[in-house]
Amino acid sequence: MTQRVCILVLAGLLHGCAANQIATDGFRGFPAGARVAVIRPNLKFYRVTAGGVTEPAPDWTHTARRHFDAALATYVARSEIRVSTPDKDRISDALFDFARLHAAVGGTIARHHFGQPKLPSKYQSNTRQHRFDWSLGPGVADLGLQADYALFIYYREYQATAGRVGLSILALALGSPSFWGYQGGFASLVDLRSGDVVWFNHVSASIGDLRDPQGATLFVERLLQGLSGVES
Repeated sequence: MTQRVCILVLAGLLHGCAANQIATDGFRGFPAGARVAVIRPNLKFYRVTAGGVTEPAPDWTHTARRHFDAALATYVARSEIRVSTPDKDRISDALFDFARLHAAVGGTIARHHFGQPKLPSKYQSNTRQHRFDWSLGPGVADLGLQADYALFIYYREYQATAGRVGLSILALALGSPSFWGYQGGFASLVDLRSGDVVWFNHVSASIGDLRDPQGATLFVERLLQGLSGVES
């Protein structure tokens, strides 16, 4: 169910390749000495068959994850922040649960702030102002990540097969909408003391192919742009 919701949310935002970034009023950069735990990216590739069925593409996922991880490591190595990665042997089921929760919350943030419809509880129609007060819940403090913030990353890519492309072109000619595919994702910075999301960035459309080292580098830089600064 969560996967289907994210497909619809992200596909609905496929209107440009510009990054969509937002933060709480109180976040102006990392306080000096702040530690950030980088959670393993929730990254997957799928093939969209002629019948419109999405099938996992583990070969593409493996290649993309390898290049994405390398690009991410390079990015954080040259940043001004102190970064840590949770030990693989100590990753708990609770952390995986929060990664799944982030997928749902992040998809909702992207839809509300950069798409449609707006949530009435987060939007004041008379002033046209949005409330950026999202959270993964205080339970993140119990994960024992030994950091001040956690960086969660979500990415999905749906590539249409040749048969799907052919049917989509035919449907388009007949005036019917058709799902061709999607690539994009989002990143959230979470305050581990409260569980609040203090910074969020959504990137859609074609920035670069993650199955290629250069494409992965371009996407990581766009996804995390503006995050590495330290508050003065």
